[in-house]
Amino acid sequence: MSIVELRQYTLHPGTRETLIELFEREFVTGQQAVGITLGGRFRDLDDPDRFVWLRTFPDMAHRRRALEAFYTGPVWREHRDTANATMIDSDDVLLLRGPGFTPEPGTSEVLATVCHPTDAADFDAYAARHLGPEHALHRTEHAENDFPRLPVRTGRDVRIWFGPAEPAPWPTQRLRLEPVIAQTVPAPSWRSHASSTRNGSLKWSSTPTPSPSRPRDAAEPVPYDRPRSRTGERRNRTTEQPS
Repeated sequence: MSIVELRQYTLHPGTRETLIELFEREFVTGQQAVGITLGGRFRDLDDPDRFVWLRTFPDMAHRRRALEAFYTGPVWREHRDTANATMIDSDDVLLLRGPGFTPEPGTSEVLATVCHPTDAADFDAYAARHLGPEHALHRTEHAENDFPRLPVRTGRDVRIWFGPAEPAPWPTQRLRLEPVIAQTVPAPSWRSHASSTRNGSLKWSSTPTPSPSRPRDAAEPVPYDRPRSRTGERRNRTTEQPS
């Protein structure tokens, strides 16, 4: 199983396509060049100002090295201001362990379920009955976030899967997603409670589509995300925040 980030960005109205175009043109190959594997990228079908995407790493040590290389490298330095200018909140990030997820080619919609089980054993029994390999089940990774410039949500234990399944008897959030279709690397598109961009996606339906970030101080390369605290949650963060 890989280390996976599920990232959900809240954007300024009307800027999602700007971010997606930049992301697909610059940040897909830019991240791949430092060893980051990109998963689905999606447009949220229920919120025109939300962009959802996944990326994976072999382990936490690889994640730290790869993020350091990307966020101090030339691609991010050149385009971070344009990317960051589209974003209101980029710190809605879950650190997970799982297989990663990219929709099948031709997928137009993906359904992603974020579940908050109250009992791990009961959830395992539910998963054994209702979830298969095709659901790409992910669980919270509880390792410390060792790249704190990019905050992640902590203090919760979630399960996430993709595609329709028997309703779970715990609090859940469903995302209807439309995949973004890659320009350089063809990637499928699915729909779910959120939708995807050109290069990636989450799924409910099927049909392809493509995806891109916000500014900071030039002296200190800033991460994609903009930390913002939430009530009842602990976050790993630094005082360095994009503005």
